[in-house]
Amino acid sequence: MSDRISLRQDTGNGPIIVLLQAADAAPSPAVPALARDFRVQVYGVGPAAAAGDVIKAIAAAQPVALVATAAAARVALGLVLDEPGAVSALALIDPPQLDLARDAAIADRLASLTTPLLVLVGTRGAAGLPPSALLLRKAMPSCHIVFVYDAGEKLDDERPEAVAAALAEFARSRERYLVTTRSGLLHP
Repeated sequence: MSDRISLRQDTGNGPIIVLLQAADAAPSPAVPALARDFRVQVYGVGPAAAAGDVIKAIAAAQPVALVATAAAARVALGLVLDEPGAVSALALIDPPQLDLARDAAIADRLASLTTPLLVLVGTRGAAGLPPSALLLRKAMPSCHIVFVYDAGEKLDDERPEAVAAALAEFARSRERYLVTTRSGLLHP
């Protein structure tokens, strides 16, 4: 199953956060900060991975908070669409360009989802809101977009503490997510 999905790291204690990333990617530097309050399972997702592979691999007894980096975003969205009860919250880190206009059926299915979605994007790089984030926000009423300041496309590498703080608060709050309930400071 290594060309599909493999467990690369399992650390921490608490509610489960499953992080999907490219099979050949280095572990996210945000994991140690998340592992302070959560059990973080990091899976490498290969090119042949599908939503069913993820369900079999995580085999969780309860819905999990699911986080996906750009390379695994399509698999994560497929999982939420195919098995919405398996995911309590979905976060996408710098999602790739999506063509929801080309596939109206997917756009309609996204609109009916109640799973809270957080999209994290960096402020460096392309001017304005990335098209993929805008498409997801329009398609899903439960979508929140958060800008991570002074970060580019690899925001979890460039600003791991800021990314971890946003992900942790989202995993705790889900549909009540505002940014943070602890402080107004966003890791400048």
